[in-house]
Amino acid sequence: MIGGLIRTTLVGLAARRALAARGVAVVDLSRGAVMILPVTLFFGVPFVLLTMIVRRLLRKTFRQQPEALTKWLYMSGGAFAGMLVAIAYSQFDMFLYSGPGGFGEVVGMVLALWMLTLPSFLAIGAVGAGVGTVLGQLV
Repeated sequence: MIGGLIRTTLVGLAARRALAARGVAVVDLSRGAVMILPVTLFFGVPFVLLTMIVRRLLRKTFRQQPEALTKWLYMSGGAFAGMLVAIAYSQFDMFLYSGPGGFGEVVGMVLALWMLTLPSFLAIGAVGAGVGTVLGQLV
C-alpha cells in the first residue's frame, strides 16, 4: 500500500501540474492530500488481487516445477509492471477531470458508485497485467 500511496501521489502531482499548465484552477496541496488516501485504497484492490493470484501460482510452481520458477518470476514482474502502467494511466485520466466539482467530485463519485467503478478498474488492471505477463514471458 505504501507503493500505491507513492504512485497515486506522483500521478496526482503530475495531473495537477498538467492542469495548472492549461490554466485550470486546481485545489491546494493540503486539500488534495486529504483525498489521496481513499483513492489509494480504492486503486490498491486490483494489486491485492494480483498479489494473491501470483502468490498462489508461484507457490504451486515452486512445489511442482522448480525449474520454471524463473520464467514465472519474470511473468509476475511483468504482470505487476503492466498493471502499474494501466492503473497509473487510469488515475491520471481521472485526476485531469476539471468539471464543476473537480477532483473532489470524481473521488466522491468513484467511491459512491464503487459497484460500477471497481469492476472497471479491475478490468483495466487485468488487461495491463495480461500485457505485462506476455512481455515478461518474452524476456
